[in-house]
Amino acid sequence: MIRSALAALALVLCATSPARADTLPLLVDVPGTYEPGTAFTFTVRVPELKDLAAYSLDLVFSTELADPPLFASASAALTAADGGRYVFPSNAGFQSTLTTFAGGTEVLLTLADRGALRDTNFDTNDTLALVTVTPGATFTGPITISRGVDTLFDANFENGAPPGFEPITVNQAVGGGDPNPVPAPPGVALFALGALALGVRHKRA
Repeated sequence: MIRSALAALALVLCATSPARADTLPLLVDVPGTYEPGTAFTFTVRVPELKDLAAYSLDLVFSTELADPPLFASASAALTAADGGRYVFPSNAGFQSTLTTFAGGTEVLLTLADRGALRDTNFDTNDTLALVTVTPGATFTGPITISRGVDTLFDANFENGAPPGFEPITVNQAVGGGDPNPVPAPPGVALFALGALALGVRHKRA
């Protein structure tokens, strides 16, 4: 029985472990919901690339509002010299540009930089930036994040470039919380043990 319990716990932990990136880029820690007037952040990473020389990444934030009160910005990841995981040895040339469209429902954030040819390695130098999104106090409705068509990664794609990520929707929070929270592994384990205890107690009764 102990062996079965350990096997079940291992399955739970594997299910909650991060998967290797198979899109370009990979957006990490995008929340499921937001609250108007409160900023949220996420990290932009890339899978392992060979001979990366430059990138220009367009992140499109689509809304249901005309001229949405939505602001987005990005700060480059720290370099290896500063204990970070930026893709290039220097982030001095990093650019973050926000573009709005009069009467439109989208906001465009462009991240760009270039450097000497460099391979990016998982968990070593695979990070571009931390993106901060600030919905105004009057903002309502979902925010859908997608990759712009003008995105360019100048790298050696021997087996073809990975596809862009599927659009990600961040919904407005209802009641101040995520309507579908995912329990952390310890919570899942405690829930499973509690259910098992109840089952044993029911059999004895």
